[in-house]
Amino acid sequence: MASRACRSPWKRPGECEQPTAGSVTSAPDGRCLGTRMCGSAAPRRRSWRPCCSNSSAVRPLRLTRTLTPGNWPFLPGPHARDYQQFEPGGAMADTTIAYLPFDGDADGSMISTAHDTNRFFTALVGGEFPAPAQMAEMQRTVEVPADHGTPPGTRDGLGLNWTLLSCGGGYWGHGGNGFGYMAWLASDGRSAITVSLYSRPGDEDTAVRQIRAVADLVDHVLCSSREEGTP
Repeated sequence: MASRACRSPWKRPGECEQPTAGSVTSAPDGRCLGTRMCGSAAPRRRSWRPCCSNSSAVRPLRLTRTLTPGNWPFLPGPHARDYQQFEPGGAMADTTIAYLPFDGDADGSMISTAHDTNRFFTALVGGEFPAPAQMAEMQRTVEVPADHGTPPGTRDGLGLNWTLLSCGGGYWGHGGNGFGYMAWLASDGRSAITVSLYSRPGDEDTAVRQIRAVADLVDHVLCSSREEGTP
């Protein structure tokens, strides 16, 4: 076995570098934390992470600020901080690091930036991947109940939803949230926007208003880009 060398904050934790004598791992601020070993002979359950990290999307699109941290309990800096209100009227708790190891495995444990996310989603909606048959399945939709805070006429597919624009037509999007954060991606095939929020309310009514405000913002940006003729 060989030791893992100190790495850049954006080096994917699953990748072993060339070993050096006494090499150690490092935190995002450059502090060395301790020796780790690579190349264990113990059998491992097959993980989604290598597939995701080396996929036809991440490397060809040069998503250099996207990683799958696994159980590495740090965030590359600089980064935003998440705040969650766990009950109506309660204090806002900092959930930035505390929630990281539990964020859903393949469902939510990837870390990225708004720039990388926008690039990924633009390529997805633009047809760069996956194969046409797979995209057709993703875009096969069903109606979303009106009480979820989403705009009227929103339809859900497999990892994608279709939302009508006030200026005509619509856009493909994807949203997600966890303790203290929410992200919303959208593209109408011409322009794209990624919205990130870093606080979540403790009562349902406020949460619904927050979703509606994000939907209004996305609608405004995509419709304005059409009027201005900008991508």
